[in-house]
Amino acid sequence: MNRTPVPFRQRRLDWLFVAFFVINFFFITYIVDLEQLVIPDPSQYRQPAWPPPAMLNIIHSYGSTYDRC
Repeated sequence: MNRTPVPFRQRRLDWLFVAFFVINFFFITYIVDLEQLVIPDPSQYRQPAWPPPAMLNIIHSYGSTYDRC
């Protein structure tokens, strides 16, 4: 059985996987993880320049609803 490799530029489904992981990498790194470093107390904070307020609301809502210890 002789198999020939298919170039990456021709594998359209693989492009979707790469795009998904790149978007999620930047979302997690620059919004969720950065929020943990910038805001020490989510109950009392001033809005930082980054991450955007809508993203902070989503993160804090998730944390207070589903991530209780």
